[in-house]
Amino acid sequence: MKALIPAARDAKTRPFWRDKNKHLLPLANTPMIVYALSALERAGLRDIGIVIGPNDEDLKGFLGNGERFGVSLSFITQNEPRGIAHAVMSAKEYLGDDSFVLHLGDNIVRENIAMLLDAFMQADAACLLALAKVRNPERFGVPIFEGEKIRGVEERPFKPQSPFAVTGVYVYHPMVHALLPELKVSARGDYEISDLHTRLVQDGQNVHWVEVSDWWKDTGQPEDLIDGNRFVLEGLRGDREGSVAPGVVVKGPVRIGEGSKILGRSVVLGPAVIGQNCLITDSYIGPYSSIGNNVELHGAEIENSVVFDGVRVASAKRIQASILGEGSIVASEQHTKPSGHRIIVGEGSVVDL
Repeated sequence: MKALIPAARDAKTRPFWRDKNKHLLPLANTPMIVYALSALERAGLRDIGIVIGPNDEDLKGFLGNGERFGVSLSFITQNEPRGIAHAVMSAKEYLGDDSFVLHLGDNIVRENIAMLLDAFMQADAACLLALAKVRNPERFGVPIFEGEKIRGVEERPFKPQSPFAVTGVYVYHPMVHALLPELKVSARGDYEISDLHTRLVQDGQNVHWVEVSDWWKDTGQPEDLIDGNRFVLEGLRGDREGSVAPGVVVKGPVRIGEGSKILGRSVVLGPAVIGQNCLITDSYIGPYSSIGNNVELHGAEIENSVVFDGVRVASAKRIQASILGEGSIVASEQHTKPSGHRIIVGEGSVVDL
């Protein structure tokens, strides 16, 4: 059985990640797509297709042939992003006549995918959906139930008919390839995967489902990255390759990268990740923080935040629930009159002063 990961660059840009494929965004210093690859590999799925766009050389270059992730990768080009169902259509030749797993590259599901495969086989289904109860189902595809059976799926409904969301892991019988070309473009201009599920039900096919409890999805909001970082760090195992000076306090699971130095009266409370070649002096790094590579922190306080590579912070003001983009600088204001904050704010940013 093969797997497919749609990972083409989307039209949305972020002030902290411009001109890069979002699937390379780091969670605990690891690009988010790696978590999907690892989940598939653990389930024994090692032939994986990656759907990319014509300008996704950065993603293709990072992933390579997949050998270092224990998988074999093939790349399928989607000329323009027209939705998840369109990505599957683009991969029809690669997927062939076998059942397959579709795993969105911006989703993390902790449940073992092998369990989903077993449920799919036992149910003799055309499709298996992994559902999760969420607080805001209107942001996702939402199943419509009749008793315990799915009778349709609505994409981002104004009034959801159930508290469940369809997560980003699906299993399909190859029969779906015959139905995909019959889908119509939605009001968003996409070929919606939810429409495929509704069409399967209308054709009398068995759309089976299982409930999963631990799931994270990037919906494009800055807080999603902070939540995803926290989600990943909850399972962290500590490892120290860098150096920690006498007097530094390190508690809980903390991973410290090679070449990094933690000096002075610094305190690091896990779960937290510190990348390679960082210099940290007299600073506090609180739980659920990820510090990238080549970062300098001097007298800083950071908690529940994502700090990208090459950042420099020299300010005693607490930074929490924040994202510091690559190469950014945070420094204390000069104590001259009149005083003020000197800031550069990217499009779509949120600043609390």
